[in-house]
Amino acid sequence: MLRVVLQHPQGLTLSDAARLTGLSRAAARRFLLTLCDEGLVRQCANQFVATPSVARLGQAPVLNRQFWNPAEQPMRLIAQDLSESSSMAVLDGAEIVYVARATGPRVLSVRLDVGSRLPAAQTSMGRVLLASLPQDRMTALIDACPTSTRTRFSVTDPNALKDEVARVRKQGYSIVDQELEEGLISLSVPVTMKRGTVISALNISTSPSRFSSDELAASVVPKLRQAAAAIVAALGCSPASRVTAGAAIPFVIPSDIIQQEDPFR
Repeated sequence: MLRVVLQHPQGLTLSDAARLTGLSRAAARRFLLTLCDEGLVRQCANQFVATPSVARLGQAPVLNRQFWNPAEQPMRLIAQDLSESSSMAVLDGAEIVYVARATGPRVLSVRLDVGSRLPAAQTSMGRVLLASLPQDRMTALIDACPTSTRTRFSVTDPNALKDEVARVRKQGYSIVDQELEEGLISLSVPVTMKRGTVISALNISTSPSRFSSDELAASVVPKLRQAAAAIVAALGCSPASRVTAGAAIPFVIPSDIIQQEDPFR
């Protein structure tokens, strides 16, 4: 069953899962719900998709090749345009997992590759992803997130981090200025599907000597949002409506996904 789910990175329905595995709908449903309980699969409306936790079973190459590789071309273009590195990550518990990366000329002392993990609350991509969650889930993950004082600019107080994530939710992007590494500033935006579901975060990392926070917000946010829309299109999904610079992105996951009763019950 897990192999079938991995072969359909955009999701598959219960009927599809039953047909492709040769199981009855009842048996397929039991398998899928067991995988959901184990955190390997998640259910969004009537679709079942694999989670980043599958990487811990040695399936990371499958996930990257089948789902995230189409995102690399838009990422390379934005990295070339800005002469900086671009990364994409998803949320796995209180951490982010890097799922794609386009390197630029700047060398970071923190080595980051596909599969690297960082505390969500201390990264721009993590804050974007936390902002996409319901309030209670976001609060619980920040409380559980291991934080450390990496630089003199690092924010580690949970209440301050919650306030920052609330600000990210309102403005639709996150800027982390030298909190992870001195001399490194990063900007992230959500990769958002048409109905408002955030599937990942996209960032650009640069130097504060090249871009201040204000300059990133004014000139780079629109470009990064265009790249995020191109990624959604490359993945074969429906992108969110175009958002003008400075406008908030609809971070709230649709209520029919959060609250919907099991449609197969």
